Parts: sequence; C-alpha cells; structure tokens
Amino acid sequence: MSDVIAALTALSTYRYYKLKLSKLADRVCGDPSQSDYWRDVLKQHPEFFRFSTDIEGAEVVSLVWRRQFPKRFDPKMAREIERDAFDALSSSEKSQISRRPLSSSELSVLVDIAIQMHEKAADRRKSNRWWVQLVLPFIGAFSAVALDWLM
Repeated sequence: MSDVIAALTALSTYRYYKLKLSKLADRVCGDPSQSDYWRDVLKQHPEFFRFSTDIEGAEVVSLVWRRQFPKRFDPKMAREIERDAFDALSSSEKSQISRRPLSSSELSVLVDIAIQMHEKAADRRKSNRWWVQLVLPFIGAFSAVALDWLM
C-alpha cells in the first residue's frame, strides 16, 4: 500500500505527467534499477496508472486522473497556458507542454481511494475464511473418531 501511495504522490506532483519507469523508481526509492519492481506494483492498479511508450519507445507511466487534463501546462513556467498561447507555439515547444499536476486536495482524494480499496480487499480476504471455523470442528471430531476406531 505504501508503494502505491508513493507512486501516486510522485506522479501527481511531477512537472511532466509521464515518467519513465527508471525515473519513477529513482524519484520514489532512489534506485533506477528497481523499475521492474515498480512496473509490477503499478500494473496491479490499472485504476490509477496507465502505461504507454514515449517517442523513443521507452515505457512510461502516468496517472489516469492527470491524463484527463488538457495538455496546456508549461512545466518551465509552472503554470497553465491559454489555448491561444498553446496554438501559437512551435511543434518543438508544444512537445514540452504537459498536463497540470494534481492539487493537494486531488492527491488526497486519490490516496483516500487507494486506502479504502486496500481496506475492502483486506476485509474480503478475511470474509473468505468463514468456512475455516465451520470445518475445523468437524475435522477435529472426525480425527477423534478415527483415532478411537484405530485403537
């Protein structure tokens, strides 16, 4: 759970909305060689994370929520730009434009959702063990009868 929250935080606040897995691993745990581990963690949560490839063919990850925003955030100026200003940019300048980072309240909502989903999954795992309490007494009784019969 803590890894999912760390990835949510990193991807929601980074100035660019997409990150290579090695860069994500470096930002979250300081070890770019852990990208395979992070791929496995994030692939388990498609409700939050999307994978794609960048222009160079490298695998990148982004937040689903952030992908819903228009590409009108200038990461160098750390502000959104108007549509007219975006349209006036050259192709190379447009390629540097991103989607805006999430606000702290939006990140808080995502973290709350992740925690609730984790708690519900834990509750389901617990509720799937109801049969153990019913079966164990029968096993014990059967074992006692079998031992008595053998002796």
